Amino acid sequence: MKKSILSLAILGACVSIQTANAQLAKKKGVTLDEISKEINTLAQKGDDASKAQMLVEAKHLVESKNESFVNFGSRIYGYLEKTEEVDKIEKSLLKRFPKGLKARSQAYESVFNAENITASEAEKNYNAFLKKYPSSNFEEKDRGLYGNAESKLAGLYFKENNLAKANEYVSKIKNSANFIQSAYGLTNELAKNKDYANALPILEEAIAKAKEDKTVGANYLPVLNSS
Repeated sequence: MKKSILSLAILGACVSIQTANAQLAKKKGVTLDEISKEINTLAQKGDDASKAQMLVEAKHLVESKNESFVNFGSRIYGYLEKTEEVDKIEKSLLKRFPKGLKARSQAYESVFNAENITASEAEKNYNAFLKKYPSSNFEEKDRGLYGNAESKLAGLYFKENNLAKANEYVSKIKNSANFIQSAYGLTNELAKNKDYANALPILEEAIAKAKEDKTVGANYLPVLNSS
């Protein structure tokens, strides 16, 4: 009897400690990068206790009302090879976040996918997409898709030799936080079309910006990152 009581007490203590530690997703104002650092610390330890704690944290993350937290929780489950949990989460995302990241990603696929699409057709599709998924609805770190779209539109207009419209989109990507990445995609496309005259000044500006920006090339955490 005493042994049973002692075992229950130990089990209760373990549950209490585990619950007390599972505070990452519930901390007020906590960022995904902060959570990622803690999770990577656990992942790098690699012991059973750390993996168990990662599962506890994953459970709290996927219960969040923040889709980015849910996605990161799903990545933790994936890292721990809990494929059934990952599948369950993936299937629930569209219902839980009908105007969120996954829904936006699916909608974006139809913007440029028509064969031999013209610049004006793509622009019309993109404007319709923007009305449903404005960039202001998403965090800065999740806005790279918009710069990617604008670089594609610039590329299409350059290809059609509509320099006024092309440069309109070049100006937009220059004013975005993702200018370097967008410029790389655009200049790569221009180079494929042997349009070096338009590619070179954009590339030179992107290189200059990269030299100024100390955060470019900064490494994410080694095991699981927050994006």
